[in-house]
Amino acid sequence: MGKGTAWALTIAGAVVMVLGIFGSDGIVELVFAVAGAALFGWGLQGFRQDDDRPTSRRRWLIPLIVFGSIALFVVAGLLFSDSGPDLEAVCQGVPAESAVAFETGDPPFPVFVRTGSEASYDEYIEAGVPSEWLGRSGDSVQLVLCLDRVETVSSGVLCPFESAGQEWEVEPFSVQYTATLREAQSASVLDSADLFAESPGCPFISAFQEGDESPVPRYSTDIQGLEAFLQPHVLP
Repeated sequence: MGKGTAWALTIAGAVVMVLGIFGSDGIVELVFAVAGAALFGWGLQGFRQDDDRPTSRRRWLIPLIVFGSIALFVVAGLLFSDSGPDLEAVCQGVPAESAVAFETGDPPFPVFVRTGSEASYDEYIEAGVPSEWLGRSGDSVQLVLCLDRVETVSSGVLCPFESAGQEWEVEPFSVQYTATLREAQSASVLDSADLFAESPGCPFISAFQEGDESPVPRYSTDIQGLEAFLQPHVLP
């Protein structure tokens, strides 16, 4: 293998790996990354076979190429990686201009859920929404569901927990939410409603760390009527 071929394979492998690393589709990304690594390795092998310089000088060639490729990946990441639209800011009325326009393609139109609190609450609420309605990445989301706790009511029950020598209590709350559905790209309001989530009682598990206050509040995410609120817009 000539040095020209080796250089071509090495550069092509580096480029293909970059495309794979920063791709948006999981399967295509994996294929590109593996193919790029194979081409890159083949190119390096060509340098080793055709380099007739003394071993003491040749030994620096491969590390130089490897470190140069790493630098290429870093630069490519800074130049071409895209963190996607800022969907959380949509709930404050800030448009995510790079988001997909509403009613692009066929329904269901993907929705992003945001409560403005701990991410775990978003995940619990998403569990009550049909999975095919949820946006899998920021690049596919067309709608943003913003949920604000307007009022909380204690269930009057304290749920005891114990783990690793620590004891604490969890206090379940029913919650009155204000639900606001916005277009991701323009942040314009499509619909709003007051929705109620009744406390389901004591949870099966609870997380607690030293320094946390007890009782730990547990706000209900079992929002009644959420699917019916979303359906006219997500799946008209």
